[in-house]
Amino acid sequence: MSPMPPMGEPGTGTIPAPPDTGAPGTTAIPPEDLENYPYLITECSSKKDFDAKYSYLLGIVQEIRAEAKNLWELFSEMEDEIRNKQSPDDVARIAGPYKNITDANRTEIDRLITASRTIIGHDRRFNRHMGDEMRRIENYWERFGQFYPGISDAKSDTVLHSLQKCRGHLSEIIFLCSYRTIPDRLMDHLGNMTIPQAQNFYDLFQDEVCSKEQADSILQSLAKNSGILRSKVRNEWVIGAVDTIQGLVYRVGTRTEQWMSVAGILAACIAVWIVCLGTLTVYAAFINPAWSVAGPKIVVFFVAMLGGAVFHVAIDILKEARSATKTRDIQAISDLLLWTHIKMFPIISSIVILGIGFLTIAIVTPTIGAETYFVAGYSIDSLGDLYLDRFDSVMTAKTDVLKKEIPVT
Repeated sequence: MSPMPPMGEPGTGTIPAPPDTGAPGTTAIPPEDLENYPYLITECSSKKDFDAKYSYLLGIVQEIRAEAKNLWELFSEMEDEIRNKQSPDDVARIAGPYKNITDANRTEIDRLITASRTIIGHDRRFNRHMGDEMRRIENYWERFGQFYPGISDAKSDTVLHSLQKCRGHLSEIIFLCSYRTIPDRLMDHLGNMTIPQAQNFYDLFQDEVCSKEQADSILQSLAKNSGILRSKVRNEWVIGAVDTIQGLVYRVGTRTEQWMSVAGILAACIAVWIVCLGTLTVYAAFINPAWSVAGPKIVVFFVAMLGGAVFHVAIDILKEARSATKTRDIQAISDLLLWTHIKMFPIISSIVILGIGFLTIAIVTPTIGAETYFVAGYSIDSLGDLYLDRFDSVMTAKTDVLKKEIPVT
């Protein structure tokens, strides 16, 4: 596989609409009319023109993929229907209707490949960036043409052999086209997302290729350069981070925005502590005057519980680094700032649960020591629901007692 060139900036220029070719869904100008559109067959004079032509060329490649995928699926259906047929009449009866459709697909792909070749051939920069993939697509298409006549043979064995060969060459064409067009469209999707939202790569593009292995290969290619993607989408820089293990692509912020996430987490810790302290003060003053824990100890207990949670995260990070999943592209131990940025909202939710757990323990068992708070913080994930339920039941019971003690006037 040839290396993927930098994605650069998606086209921001404007290309006039091509004439109606009569082919549904077709955006490519007929090859015989390209000379009437000099902006497509001359070297670009500006970056705007280059971006416009690049986007247009990607549209042609995407159409080649769509037509090839349709052929691949039709040949799969033909193969299933012909597999157990021996009579030449049965084979001809099945292959005939398919042949009419596949002939049309083949003609369309011929036209699209000719158009792309013409455009690339007139601009050396496109030849340098896309010439290799397009030449390989043409080579596979020529091999496809050598076996295509065999699908009209009267013998089922010959037809099946031809179908298998054709499907193999089509699969390679589909992969090469997807390899070229998916990155820009992925960045378009990320441009519509908020930070740090994630998009499942397979949900978006699995049906565009022929197998999960092809999708895996494209995702792995995107994960190069530390798994960070950068592109300008609608005049805004978009940054993505790839996690090949989970098949996710996150939209992430700039380095400054990542540090702001850290600040947000620290602010959440302070806010939770203030709420906890205020809640315990109100609890001791109005709900259970008999409850008492020395002020300095409260601080120590909260820090111990927070330290247990942080220690748990540190252990998970070390496990990840030492396990078989250490090849994942978003690895906390190698880029703690990015990992923290992506996990900001789950971390903040865990801090809130930790605060509720702290209140529950402090109210229910005020005599325990700091080591117990540390263990409780370490186990915050597994004890979170227990904390919530227990805190709710305790506060409900105390509130009922308080209601009984308030005189009714």
